Amino acid sequence: MKNPIVADNCPDPCVTRMRDGTYVLACTTNYDEEPDKFPLRRSQDLVTWSAPFAHIFPRGRTPSWATGDFWAPEIHIIGDALVCYFTARHTCGQLALGVVTAVAVEGPWTERGEPLVVDPAVGWIDAHLLQDPSGLYLYYKGDHNALRPRQPTPIVVRKLAVDGLSFAGEPTTLFVNDRPWESKVVEGPWVVVRDRTYYLFYAAGEYDTRGYCTGVARASAPMGPFEKCPQPVLTSHDEWSGPGHGCVVSGPDGDDWFVYHAWHGDKIVKHGSSERWPRMALAGRVRWGEWPTIETYP
Repeated sequence: MKNPIVADNCPDPCVTRMRDGTYVLACTTNYDEEPDKFPLRRSQDLVTWSAPFAHIFPRGRTPSWATGDFWAPEIHIIGDALVCYFTARHTCGQLALGVVTAVAVEGPWTERGEPLVVDPAVGWIDAHLLQDPSGLYLYYKGDHNALRPRQPTPIVVRKLAVDGLSFAGEPTTLFVNDRPWESKVVEGPWVVVRDRTYYLFYAAGEYDTRGYCTGVARASAPMGPFEKCPQPVLTSHDEWSGPGHGCVVSGPDGDDWFVYHAWHGDKIVKHGSSERWPRMALAGRVRWGEWPTIETYP
């Protein structure tokens, strides 16, 4: 494996293995002036990726309720449908969670006319779907770090209806940022089931620092309670800074891979800066033990 697997700007990468065995990679759209939102790339092997072949929201087709900040798209196959969860700024001013559906990944993607989660008091971001024998579960993060005074950021889970388009239960808070290395934020949840244990990978720390990293927690059930690994499982290393907000996908070799974003060297764009250094997409093999570890590559 040679990193990066995508040298362009590709924050919050989500890889979906399609029915035909190919892979589709979706990324955050960082800049509101980009008219097309959520570029999609294709690969046969997780290593070599095409240029964007489509966008979930081509220009002129963004959801009616969304005004900007198109972040963290995540595509899943539910029954015969493709379902994409995403974050965007609602007309009320808060970040909200949306969902759209399609028959083919090229689109068109159909909106519901309203977000799945919106709260005028606080934003909610980073939706992740777990499809489990016990049902569908949506994990997401409260943007409480944006409040003043700042509050701890919860990661919550809520059971979904069988089509993934509405809820079938109330949210349960799993944990907040309570470790020194998590700093002011936990976000970007992704859940993997292995040997009847639920591993929740998550990002921690401020995204625009070398302290941004990846942690993991585990539980015996989708709604917890979750126990955190005492230390992060992926931190800034060698020439890469701020590794986080990733996904776990099974590769052609049958091994699990963690696909995440990182800054190259010290080329970190601080919040509010006009610089445009990319957060590139990287991959590392997941090794399973008492706690998972993630291999790093130059």
